[in-house]
Amino acid sequence: MYLFEQCISNPLMFLNTLYHDIFGYVFGEENEEEPFSVEYCMALHRGLLRRKTEKFEKEALARKEAVAILGEELITMKLSREEFKTIVEENLVKFESVEQVRQWLADLYTNTYAE
Repeated sequence: MYLFEQCISNPLMFLNTLYHDIFGYVFGEENEEEPFSVEYCMALHRGLLRRKTEKFEKEALARKEAVAILGEELITMKLSREEFKTIVEENLVKFESVEQVRQWLADLYTNTYAE
């Protein structure tokens, strides 16, 4: 599901074969009577998956900002959200002049993304 969340955050992924495979895995095989459509996916983004899409987009911005400040050696692609949160909290003073990481952390604590 996480890989699908990553794919849906980028409209260019609609053209990628991997996207269709992941879509089929998450939502079931493609029905020939109702083929996969970008319009359907965009409806998901704006409806059912809107919060997940927003969450992923904010996480991606926060990670990019954290990499710029702490480096790729510390902020690796293999970090879980909890590990990322721990590293951010340990280095919070370094994020005083930036907003994405602090906003992500605030959203996390205020349960903005509750389902």
